[in-house]
Amino acid sequence: MKKLSGLFLGDRVIWIVFFALCIISVVEVFSALSTLTYQSGSYILPIARHAAFLITGFVVVQIVHRMPCRYFRAMLPFAVLLLLVLLQLGFGITLNGGTRWFNFFGIPLQPSEIAKGTLVVYTALVLSWYQTDKGVAPGTFKRIFIR
Repeated sequence: MKKLSGLFLGDRVIWIVFFALCIISVVEVFSALSTLTYQSGSYILPIARHAAFLITGFVVVQIVHRMPCRYFRAMLPFAVLLLLVLLQLGFGITLNGGTRWFNFFGIPLQPSEIAKGTLVVYTALVLSWYQTDKGVAPGTFKRIFIR
């Protein structure tokens, strides 16, 4: 039990929500692919593939959860800028008629998804800068939207 509690650092409620969403996603994937699995006869393959993605995601969550926050502040804006420049230079792959994707170890990835995470980290950073004893300083949200 001691090893298990060391694996799940942070808030227990967030971990419960995380695992609940993972379980719901398995049901959703099975439901969405039910016609294809019926036609192909392989019922377990889509769920096994999705489970592999969930396990990989859990490992990534564990690694990112243990990284100090200062690395995010330095790394994410440059990662988004680099990915967008690479897309403009033609290094992306074309899916559904648009070159907005990268193939990252066989997994298609959109730089806009990383930009969403960057926006969350940026907002948290600005909120931490203007934090006072009574809460966030007045006018902080205006500063977030202006920058």
